[in-house]
Amino acid sequence: MILRLVCTTGDAMGMNGVTKAAADISRALLAMLPGWRLITISSNMCTDKKASHMNVLKGRGKSVQAEILVPEAVLRKVFKAGVTSRSVERVVFHKCYLGSCLSGTLGGFNVNAANTLAAFFAATGQDLAQVITSASAFVQADAVEGGLHFMLTMPSLELATVGGGTNFGTAKEALTLLGCGGCGSSPDDNANVKRLAEICAVAVAALELNTACAQAAGYEMADSHVALARGEKE
Repeated sequence: MILRLVCTTGDAMGMNGVTKAAADISRALLAMLPGWRLITISSNMCTDKKASHMNVLKGRGKSVQAEILVPEAVLRKVFKAGVTSRSVERVVFHKCYLGSCLSGTLGGFNVNAANTLAAFFAATGQDLAQVITSASAFVQADAVEGGLHFMLTMPSLELATVGGGTNFGTAKEALTLLGCGGCGSSPDDNANVKRLAEICAVAVAALELNTACAQAAGYEMADSHVALARGEKE
């Protein structure tokens, strides 16, 4: 038998706390079940640090959505020639859905969400191994009257404002600057980590939009890598 626990962890990510609780619960259950024994305290049904469709369906950590409405005139002004709401819509469909389906991608129907997540996690003291879980993000782009409706869904964003690396150095400073530092008064008081999740989702959505638009401009993404290559002499 595999027992899967669902817990409220406040502003902490909470995986270590859940592991401790799982141990206490298992000890209590086994004391009432003669002949039963513990094989492992973690069966991978917890889906910790793994891409899992269970996380997509049931959520894990925080489930966040962000959406942006970009007027057609702004698209034409800010991005390169050829970028329109329709061209971005085509890129997102063929890249994030058709391409992801054909490649067998599991839950990562996005442009490059892991890039933003890795930087954001490193800056705010998150567990970098949980980028793989949190990157199960879904991007949508619809050409609507007057512009582009761009949407991002992150069903399993794992974040904390207390515990782990969040308590130290520049990570603690970054959380304070973002207005997310510290913890609430109870496990049900998690306003800090909810705010952090919203900020993270907006950051991810911004780069998703920018990179989708770069790909809608033909060779722009490749050419910019050449033009801005780090370490290259002029």
